[in-house]
Amino acid sequence: MSASEIIPLILSTIGGGVLGAFLTFKISLKKQNLTEFEVLINQYKHLEEKLQKRVDGLEVEQKRQNIVEDKLREKVTSLQTQLNLFESSSVDIPLPMWMKNTNGEMLFLNRNYEDLFLIPRGYNMADYIGYKDHAVWSKDVADEFAKNDSKVVRSKRPVRSIERLDEVNSGEIWVEILKYPRIINNKVIGISGIVLRTGDTKEELK
Repeated sequence: MSASEIIPLILSTIGGGVLGAFLTFKISLKKQNLTEFEVLINQYKHLEEKLQKRVDGLEVEQKRQNIVEDKLREKVTSLQTQLNLFESSSVDIPLPMWMKNTNGEMLFLNRNYEDLFLIPRGYNMADYIGYKDHAVWSKDVADEFAKNDSKVVRSKRPVRSIERLDEVNSGEIWVEILKYPRIINNKVIGISGIVLRTGDTKEELK
């Protein structure tokens, strides 16, 4: 078969295939009584419905997220109020008091603590609040503090102890301390402490 005979045959075959597909599509549309324009309209409506469902879903999720955020804000406000009440009730008590978080960072200490243990050694509240014990105490003293703090966290109960402090007013000082856990929903969130007595020797406090 020559090239002049093959080319018309190929074109006829291709043309027949395209024509066949087109006729099949037209017959399908006719059976459904749809025009090409109606098909496009239906496709548009279908996509619009899918998009609206997606938008509705996002709106529901956003509302849920807003509710969660509102509840978190309420909890933060409640905790801040409790902390403010604690601070205001502790500032004027004539005993050194403080509160740390479970990481050992100082959150609060009263004026009495600052006057007795910080100012005589060249420190103040700003040097301690937000920092751990090593910021204002020697390593030995800070390590002893941490050991007793851990007992409180583990036991979830008050712990009474006698601890040595660095020299205050050019003399060694010993203190009897009551440390107790701050608990919310059965979880320890901090450790508070009160200095009950001070002495020049450990035996003096026994």
